[in-house]
Amino acid sequence: MDLQEWSLLVQCIMAVTAILALIIGYFKLDQYMKDRKSRFESEVKWKTEKAYENYKISECLTRATNSIFKKTADGTDYSKIEFNYDVAVVINYLESIAIGIDQGIYNEKMIRNYLEGAIYKATKVFLLGEGGDYRGRKWKASKVMIKPHEQPFLIKLYNKWFEKSIDSNYKTEFV
Repeated sequence: MDLQEWSLLVQCIMAVTAILALIIGYFKLDQYMKDRKSRFESEVKWKTEKAYENYKISECLTRATNSIFKKTADGTDYSKIEFNYDVAVVINYLESIAIGIDQGIYNEKMIRNYLEGAIYKATKVFLLGEGGDYRGRKWKASKVMIKPHEQPFLIKLYNKWFEKSIDSNYKTEFV
């Protein structure tokens, strides 16, 4: 073999090596992206579970929901209750959950499984001033306690889940 043939052979080997390196790099990158996505999904799930756990064990939230429950004939008559701190606590918590869903911090399917009833009823009662029925549990309500545009993410989530169209004059982005 002369020098020119050796040079060609070395160039071919280098080209094959470069191609193999690209292929290996692609598969390594693909695996890295899959691992990263899996870690992200696990983190979202963990954060969602923590948010729901907080809903269940938060002393402030428990006090607020118990107070509202007592003032509304065990959650059946909201027509005489006025806006108060307890209502604000519950609605602000649900708005924060809706923000978390909108920003991808919480897993929407899990939150819906955990809190669909609470979000439906709280929105109907406090933001729409409407009575209703959720899975056989009925209640009365007669006045809006919080304007829907003040809780834009909760309204956005309510519209999405329950196919309603409530007041489209709200922003669901941080400025």
